[in-house]
Amino acid sequence: MAIIKIEALKYLAAELERLVPELEGLICVGQATSNEELRQPSLAIIPAGGWRWSPDQEDEVGSLGPDRAVVRVGVHEVTLQLQLTAASPEARYVLEQAIEQAFFATEGHAGIIYGDVRACEDDFGVFQAAFMLDETTWRDGKALGAQFWSYLEVHGSIPALATRVGAYAMNEIRLGLTEVFDTTVTIATFTTDTDIERVRVNADGTTTAL
Repeated sequence: MAIIKIEALKYLAAELERLVPELEGLICVGQATSNEELRQPSLAIIPAGGWRWSPDQEDEVGSLGPDRAVVRVGVHEVTLQLQLTAASPEARYVLEQAIEQAFFATEGHAGIIYGDVRACEDDFGVFQAAFMLDETTWRDGKALGAQFWSYLEVHGSIPALATRVGAYAMNEIRLGLTEVFDTTVTIATFTTDTDIERVRVNADGTTTAL
């Protein structure tokens, strides 16, 4: 799984831990652990099937230096299962309600947990992840021993990002110098190359006359 997808799921886990303190340190991201090994209570965030990519027109969304650009090339979408395990049905019901309320806590965006993901800032800049309730019905799983588990489905969406090297390559800049300020001056205004000061832009940002 690409790093931005993993970090997006970690963001969701961190937000759920913040909003549901009873689950702090008890959330498993990205893969399920067998029911026999899960702590009680615990929550596993699991992609149900693969991530889907919806392509879009390439759009530059950031810069990572003098020659690297971050571009958005579409959207990654996924259906997630929030698998909750508890020691009793009653304890599980309380946590189910708390998790639902966590999604309704965002003022003006009820049913959605979203925000900035900064863990990949050096490689892709800051991007936004959004997770929306697909339903509010928890589905019961099987009871194994003294454990009871259920799951709820959530829709996840993050931008599909790529980097472009050499995005700002520039070989030459031509500057036309004039003392006439009441006339619009363009390159076409000059009749010969001797009227144009040519410079080379060096890698360190300095210029060299040509």
